[in-house]
Amino acid sequence: FVLDMNWHTKASWTGYSWDHALFPDPSTLLGALHARGLRVSLNLHDALGVGEWEDAYLDFCTAIGVDPDAPSGGDRVPLDLTSASRLAA
Repeated sequence: FVLDMNWHTKASWTGYSWDHALFPDPSTLLGALHARGLRVSLNLHDALGVGEWEDAYLDFCTAIGVDPDAPSGGDRVPLDLTSASRLAA
């Protein structure tokens, strides 16, 4: 089951934080879909990085050693999918 666009907040073309106005309880939704034997994927555009509006922005910055007040690239931190530390974060 693919949740294409609009599952995430609308601050950008992409995102990593659920839009709780549309999906108030993502865990329950995912559990119900899994209970029906469905696997779930979420569409995102990782090349745009992790924006400062994301729920996990501060934790992400801390995990990869980036100052959240002065990230490279302006208001977002690049997500390098070839970096083990960024993938683990």
